[in-house]
Amino acid sequence: TSFDPVGSFSQMMFLDDVRFTESYVKVDLNPSPIDENSSVTATLTLVGALDLSKATAVTLDWGDQVVSATLPAGQLTTTFTHLYRDDNPSFTPQDTIGLVATSNNTVAGGKADLTVRNVVPKIESLLLDQVEIDEGDTVQLEAMFSDRSPQDRFDVEILWGDGTVTNLSKAAGDY
Repeated sequence: TSFDPVGSFSQMMFLDDVRFTESYVKVDLNPSPIDENSSVTATLTLVGALDLSKATAVTLDWGDQVVSATLPAGQLTTTFTHLYRDDNPSFTPQDTIGLVATSNNTVAGGKADLTVRNVVPKIESLLLDQVEIDEGDTVQLEAMFSDRSPQDRFDVEILWGDGTVTNLSKAAGDY
């Protein structure tokens, strides 16, 4: 028989790659899904064939912010907590955000999808300055409402009942 150094080297590289591709970052979210203006905690766990003798740098991309930490040698988990003030983009019932984790001690990173739900605004009160008016008179309407997200914008349509419509737009926090 003859020895083929190129073929043997390729096979050795393949076996080495297989061993290292077993390592990845597992991402667990709690709670999931969440309402806007709520926090979520991500637990990152290093899984597989790792070099436990060295410190490990991990990063987590929340979609609107990237955070990082250095785990001491032998430590396999860490947690990060993040506040999502709004389901971005607004004007949707919910949005899915793809979180991405990476590490310098694993071949593969990790991913998790988080759903951030919009919470509808709540009308606290509706008040008219007069309950009876004569034809041609005006009335003033005062509406008080609250919203869970300080970043939402509101479009309000008032149907007065006589065919007149009033449209108002309020920016975040301007209510």
